[in-house]
Amino acid sequence: MQTADDLPWPELGNVSRGATRGNQGQKGALGPPDQEGRCVLQLRVQPGVLSVRLNRRSSEWYRTLDNEVNRALKLTKTYWRKARRRQD
Repeated sequence: MQTADDLPWPELGNVSRGATRGNQGQKGALGPPDQEGRCVLQLRVQPGVLSVRLNRRSSEWYRTLDNEVNRALKLTKTYWRKARRRQD
């Protein structure tokens, strides 16, 4: 019998690095929830895309994380834009 943790994981190679400077793209994308509230998380890996179907709880957690990261990025952009203005 195989337990949930013994799933055969695919060989990912080098996982794409996220945006470090400027807008270089995201590591992945979270799809919309289905009727059961489950989302598909697509991770960009070399040489393609790995799709992972999340359960409802994980889907909600990733959605919250995605929203918080985007909110933080917007606040950071605003801060640095104003900081540049203060130097002029």
